[in-house]
Amino acid sequence: MAWNSDKTIGGATTSGAEWNTMVGVITTSANLVSTGGTIGGAVTVSGSVTTPNVLEGYTTTATAAGTTTLTSSSTYMQYFTGTNTQTVVLPVTSTLVLGQQFVIVNNSTLAVTVQSSGANNILIVGGNTTGTFTCILTSGTSAASWNAQSTQNIVKRTVTVTQSATPAINTDNIDIAKITGLAQAITSMTSSLTGTPVDGQMLMIQITDNGTARAITWGASFEASTVALPTTTVISTRLDSLFIYNSTTSKWRCMAVA
Repeated sequence: MAWNSDKTIGGATTSGAEWNTMVGVITTSANLVSTGGTIGGAVTVSGSVTTPNVLEGYTTTATAAGTTTLTSSSTYMQYFTGTNTQTVVLPVTSTLVLGQQFVIVNNSTLAVTVQSSGANNILIVGGNTTGTFTCILTSGTSAASWNAQSTQNIVKRTVTVTQSATPAINTDNIDIAKITGLAQAITSMTSSLTGTPVDGQMLMIQITDNGTARAITWGASFEASTVALPTTTVISTRLDSLFIYNSTTSKWRCMAVA
């Protein structure tokens, strides 16, 4: 166990150097305290730890349409109050350990948007709801490095994508891609597709033409299932195509068309 300062267990203080390695079982009859500083990095115990209570720490921030950037030393609980929006940027995952968590409690009236360190939206936490964010990859800066759970229905990240022959869709930032006024055939849905999807990730692509039916070529990043890939729009009618990422084939598999 590595510390930046002395610590107290049950009233007895021991120097940091004696705690470089810990094995076996640690039982505390009082609070486990780092006096005069904080733990400088990850703590690994090759046994079990028993304690009457764990004080995980919390920070309260008043929302102000600003940005709160967390680091590896930020407190576990992050409370947000007020009547405005706020953006929270989670720490760089290479500075964390797998399973490290942050809990965002939104007690404000408006939404708190939680992003990865690469400014990719992970989850929009609505007012009076809570989101728990778990580091699942200690590499990368996208939303794929995090697992998000919420006490509310997760708000899908809906983004309007500029209509073109090769629409630019980044699956790290988008759950629902909306293309409207399509004025030419889509020659490839793959060539401008970016992101690092994970197995089971969902993506919906909504396409509406400009009053003329337009052909759609999906390209190598998409595949049919028992549901065929649509090949054309329906005049002035929104076409919804739902996909799930198949890590076995590294393709977006078509699950439904409506």
